[in-house]
Amino acid sequence: MTNRTNYHIHKKNLLAAGLVGLGLLWSCTSKVPATDPAAAPNNTQQILQQKIYPVLVALQKDRLRNELQKNAVLQGVARQRAQRVRQATQNCQDVPCLANAVQWSSADVQEAGNALVKAYAGSPALKEAIQPLRESGAYALYASQPDTAFLRSAWQHATQAMNHATDVYLKGKKPRYPKIDAISFEGTDPAFQQTVRQTLEKVANDHGKGLFFKIPLHAALQALAINGRDEAARYEPLQEGMNAAPFRQAKTTPWKKYTYSVILVPGFGPEDPAIVLEEKAKVRCRMALERFEKGLAPFIVVSGGNVHPNKTPYNEAVEMKKYMVDNLGVAEEVVIIETHARHTTTNLRNTNRLLYLLQLPLEKPILVVTDESQSSYILRFEKKAIQELGYAPFANLKKLSEVETEYYSVPASRHIDPLDHLDP
Repeated sequence: MTNRTNYHIHKKNLLAAGLVGLGLLWSCTSKVPATDPAAAPNNTQQILQQKIYPVLVALQKDRLRNELQKNAVLQGVARQRAQRVRQATQNCQDVPCLANAVQWSSADVQEAGNALVKAYAGSPALKEAIQPLRESGAYALYASQPDTAFLRSAWQHATQAMNHATDVYLKGKKPRYPKIDAISFEGTDPAFQQTVRQTLEKVANDHGKGLFFKIPLHAALQALAINGRDEAARYEPLQEGMNAAPFRQAKTTPWKKYTYSVILVPGFGPEDPAIVLEEKAKVRCRMALERFEKGLAPFIVVSGGNVHPNKTPYNEAVEMKKYMVDNLGVAEEVVIIETHARHTTTNLRNTNRLLYLLQLPLEKPILVVTDESQSSYILRFEKKAIQELGYAPFANLKKLSEVETEYYSVPASRHIDPLDHLDP
């Protein structure tokens, strides 16, 4: 069987699984989806919206939604968008042309942002929506801004995220890490083109009279679904499932006994799809257990998502916890899984987020235990972290040994990354 034949079989299966399984789209046989994404979003969609677009979730709350639907400027934005998409589905000959119709131009962003800021003054519902967004930390980098500037910044953040989703997962532009994050289809794939066209036709019909951002939002969500990219929604909510026992344990932990809140073990993904857990990851787990047995921290965080090889079914954190519990005899309530990190920078960032989620003490440092190579990299990656995340996910970073590093968490870690839909 040729590589091209394998490609078409794989992509056909991915389209069917992504569209039918998530209930977002219909397949290339024009089967109608089970639910309307706007009217009855499934759990995966709800999680993705909350994790990537919390400001848009806030704008969809009943009272505020009704106000915004009556806003003349925003109504005009919605009508123009629907018309643009309908014209594209009739005239466009390729997917990039179709995707352009759902993307935000700088003028679009400015017009809608101005309308939101103007509406703020006379809208108690819009004013009430700001404080929970501030408290969530989702827009932590805008925390010092007054409400109207904060609202505009959060709105611009959402449009950047929507555009990025369709850039990467419809147009096929390269993400930061194309080897593990890129589009699943060739741009000239006829089935892919037909699916996108049918999707946008339905989106325009369903949402043309809805909220002004609904068409681009659902185009972005569906772009992820077509590509089978639901990694950000997996294992949520993180305080349940395999983390339920540690979450309960944390509530009664005598924190004064411990130097560190947690011991962090970054994952290491194999390139061989037949390998479930790389040997290097097992070594890191054993190193962390040695420190745990010395009483340095009450919990071990194993961190890593479904990363290597691309679209692997195995999750680094889940497999590391299984190894520690089943093979090393560590108590289940000791090992916390962080199931989304795809890079060393986000191993630290996401562990910081867990401190907030599980209500662990922020004033204690975190101990990172890993091999010499990664330990050395952690001490040098501040510039890369700032470049990708907009901040360094640590304070007071300090080398303790060739395999140990300590740091303190920073509040900015809760800020959503609009350019990584697999781990925002």
